[in-house]
Amino acid sequence: MSGGGGATGGSTGQERPPSDADLATSNREELVRLGLALDGVTIEHREDPFPVPGTRAEKRTERKVAQWFIIAALAGLGFLAAYLFWPFEYAPPGSPGNRHLLYQLYTPIIGVLFGLTVFALGAGTIAYAKDLLPHETAVQERHIGGSAEVDRLTTTAILADSAASSQIGRRSMIKRAAGLGGGVFGIGLGVFALGGLVRNPWKGGDRAALWVT
Repeated sequence: MSGGGGATGGSTGQERPPSDADLATSNREELVRLGLALDGVTIEHREDPFPVPGTRAEKRTERKVAQWFIIAALAGLGFLAAYLFWPFEYAPPGSPGNRHLLYQLYTPIIGVLFGLTVFALGAGTIAYAKDLLPHETAVQERHIGGSAEVDRLTTTAILADSAASSQIGRRSMIKRAAGLGGGVFGIGLGVFALGGLVRNPWKGGDRAALWVT
């Protein structure tokens, strides 16, 4: 910056746009402030729910959030077990070993477990955003037009700052639980998608379950 101040032309009263050299040497916080200013965004309120890290209240909240992801993982494992090993082939009423009842319960069981997995993942994500992310109120002026290079750089910095503000990097319990729940959910989706290719519902020919039921 030159010593003549931060305005151009003296008559517009607008701050001089940063040069490429300024952008290259700016840290993330400076790019965040610049990006907010360029986008006409004003942070009216921002409060960290746990300004002092590592308190008992914060750990207790982390455990509550992690519980949802653990529930998702357990439900996902149950879905996998039911889908792979539960008796799914048709059995007429009166079959030994309650096979007809087990056959009737197959679809409800995998449906409930899969739904619980999705619900728990969503609940855990919402709980994390509600209880652990900074509470922020921002106001933005409406504007139109394409994005310049400086806007793209500052937007990237703002997204990185949002990730840093979430403090997910230091919440190892939640990361492990979310990774476990999401991983099991992904495996369940894969098995469910491939199951139709592995199992042949018409293998019985004229006596296939799809015909006789």
